[in-house]
Amino acid sequence: RRRTQPIMFLGFVKLAFVIGLLVTLGRAGPLWACTAVVLASHLTGLAHLWVGWQFEGLKPGALLAATMRPLVASGLMAGAVVLFRAAIDVLMPMPAKLALVLEVGVGGVAYAAAALLVARPTALEFVEVVRGVLSRKTAE
Repeated sequence: RRRTQPIMFLGFVKLAFVIGLLVTLGRAGPLWACTAVVLASHLTGLAHLWVGWQFEGLKPGALLAATMRPLVASGLMAGAVVLFRAAIDVLMPMPAKLALVLEVGVGGVAYAAAALLVARPTALEFVEVVRGVLSRKTAE
């Protein structure tokens, strides 16, 4: 629709949110720095919803419904990683770098499983897109 200005503006807003929240919340430690980035992303997501509503006439309820399922999957993933981290701290302490690699793996698996549970149509559509891209690459 050639409406790049609002999207570009929102990119700058996200940058301002990230920097502002990192300078404030992020000073409390690495976990708070991650929280700051996530919070900035969510605030910007709300701003995107508002722009879609105001400039494109999209219905806020429909937009929120479409975004809630992936958000729930993200929350389930975060919970799985936090539980995994607590478990390995108690049951099997290990070097931080190894723990991080395992946490990323657990997060990826947890998100994929959660997405299939709470956002099945979107997850399956994504799988089909990936298959299409891979089949085009093998055909070349």
